Amino acid sequence: MTQSGGYGTLEELLEVITWAQLGIHDKPVKAHFFLCLSKFVGLLNVDGYYNYLLTFIDKAVEDGFIKPSQRHIIVSATNATELFSKTRGVRACSRRSGGQGTVGG
Repeated sequence: MTQSGGYGTLEELLEVITWAQLGIHDKPVKAHFFLCLSKFVGLLNVDGYYNYLLTFIDKAVEDGFIKPSQRHIIVSATNATELFSKTRGVRACSRRSGGQGTVGG
């Protein structure tokens, strides 16, 4: 889960999204305000703080720089309860071991 922040937060957010895209981690990664479970990263978008970033990501998908199938990596919500609700029951799969885990279950 990512909260509002500056350059460092943005850099770490994009790094964790890249890790999820590449399947580098086969277990949940918790670093600072991030929660990354192999295939998605939670983004806490309080008061629309990340609206422009999400618009940028959508434009990158539209222009072919991000695969449409990878847009789902970022799961955003306006509060933590909503974010955890959106990710409840999402399967996090390991590429290497084939194992699965359930978020919030």
